[in-house]
Amino acid sequence: MIDYAVPFENLDILADKPLSLDHEALCDKIVIRRRGGVCAELNTIYNWLLI
Repeated sequence: MIDYAVPFENLDILADKPLSLDHEALCDKIVIRRRGGVCAELNTIYNWLLI
């Protein structure tokens, strides 16, 4: 079954981990590792995919 949902996740912020808006880092986190992201991360990767 293919899951097309991308969850909102703020666990990295709560754990004081730095956020990266680098396209490769976002692809690894959201697409490969199937984790969610905060608004800035999700909007950045969606924008990159649409361009």
